[in-house]
Amino acid sequence: MKLSKEEKEKLISELSMPWGSADLKCDGNLISLRVRRYTELTFRVMAYINGYMKGSWVSGRTPVPEQKFLRKCVRANVSAAKKAQLVKEFGKRMIAKSEYVNGSFTYYTNDWSSGKAVINHLFKVCDSISIAAEAEVEAMRAATIEDEVKGEKDERSVSLQAASV
Repeated sequence: MKLSKEEKEKLISELSMPWGSADLKCDGNLISLRVRRYTELTFRVMAYINGYMKGSWVSGRTPVPEQKFLRKCVRANVSAAKKAQLVKEFGKRMIAKSEYVNGSFTYYTNDWSSGKAVINHLFKVCDSISIAAEAEVEAMRAATIEDEVKGEKDERSVSLQAASV
């Protein structure tokens, strides 16, 4: 089940304001969207899956189901200017054979430039989207706090509770 056009527009408007927030249930996962300060003058929408953003989800080397909710970034190993310099130095044929110079790396991040961008992405990748009930959100926060007390979290994970401070 997807959200109606009016609900989608309401979510986008909530996420266009500084410190805005929204909680969605997407394919059985609780996605918490929070507008947070990114630099001194910019705000970005941060996505937390089931209350966490784990460091193990960032790497594009090992596929993880949670990566579908994150923003995919593909970067070249070598910049265009550096590649042009290498072509001058070593020749076009040698650079064409180099896997490193022509290759790229992929990583996933939980920040988005706007609420519209993250909502459109979630609509594209998820089969079912609904606004999460307050009880579900509170249960997720309680479970997150329990995990932190027990110490059962990835050492590089950031919880929604820690990010809200």
